[in-house]
Amino acid sequence: MLHEDKGPGAQMADVGTFWVIRASAGSGKTFRLVQTYLTCCLQQESPGFFRSICALTFTNKAAQEMKERVLEEVGNLAAGVGGAMEEQVAKATGLPVEVLRPRAQAMQEHMLHHYEDFAVMTIDSFVHRLVRSFARDLQLDQGFQMELDEGRLLEEAVDRLLARVGRPGEDELTQLLESFAIQQVEDERDTRIREALTQHAKLVDKEHMQPVLKELRGWTPKDFEAARKRLQMECREEEEKVKKAVLTAQQALVEEGLGVGDFSSGYIPKWLAKCAKGDMKAPSASVVAMVEGEKSPWKAKTPQSTQDAIESVMPWVRDAVECWHAVYAGDGGAMLKLKNRVRQRMSLVGTLVILAEELDQIMQEEAIQTFGSLNRQIADLVQ
Repeated sequence: MLHEDKGPGAQMADVGTFWVIRASAGSGKTFRLVQTYLTCCLQQESPGFFRSICALTFTNKAAQEMKERVLEEVGNLAAGVGGAMEEQVAKATGLPVEVLRPRAQAMQEHMLHHYEDFAVMTIDSFVHRLVRSFARDLQLDQGFQMELDEGRLLEEAVDRLLARVGRPGEDELTQLLESFAIQQVEDERDTRIREALTQHAKLVDKEHMQPVLKELRGWTPKDFEAARKRLQMECREEEEKVKKAVLTAQQALVEEGLGVGDFSSGYIPKWLAKCAKGDMKAPSASVVAMVEGEKSPWKAKTPQSTQDAIESVMPWVRDAVECWHAVYAGDGGAMLKLKNRVRQRMSLVGTLVILAEELDQIMQEEAIQTFGSLNRQIADLVQ
């Protein structure tokens, strides 16, 4: 395996069964790659050994350049004008020039007669060739075509999805898309539903989304709505625990006739009041210190009777603070945030799953595949 990396010059390091070439632009990377290719071929007596090598590149341009350079250099070696390449290959193979030249001549002739086996191609081309060979194993139509314009497919999937809205029997889907549109408004994003769907549809083919989409295949819009409501109920129950504890503490203050002016800087009643209104901010360090007994909750000249009253309500205040931390901080807080986040995105996830199903249907109807879908199928088959 040859791996390109940026560095001060083209240097090859042997890492176990891998060779790593670290090379910056213009430092002789292609020369070293061609040298390595020719070394692999010419150290063998068989002139057709190149048929056992598969060289992969990222672009068609790079593949073509690699092929041209290999043919050029093997021709130079065969003609005895290999220069630096001949010197390096001889050194790498340990073979004298008298042996290399006839091998290069035989290899050149064999390449020209079996050019179709000269495998220098892009990764996508390799995948395509591999899939053609295993089309039956992958349960693909033997006549399938490759679709390079994935954007066209996604747009068609969005069009088909929107065409189902409002039709008889599509009430659940319509409600799911309504929830998606409402969430777009709440997030202050593009409210044009088609543009928003087209933009989000690009996630369908992303690698990190595949495990999610795979697990949720088969879910109906009704399932997503049920899951959203369940998460909403669970979050509300947790939040209600805190509110109940806060209201209980507030009631205790009222029963003891205590107000803001009775507490040091009014920290405790002010925090309780904010929480009661739904502003569930964390209790300040001063409130926590008062609850834990590290700081006095009353003023310096507070009458003893007021101190006693405050002392009697502190257990309720402590319960409220502890309840807040249990729900909004630590592992509990992280889980609550996660549930809220998933609940808010449930309509988006549901929409993506439906879009993925529409995309699969289009590909099946038109007998086409994308490189992304083929890569995933190959990975699944190998695993």
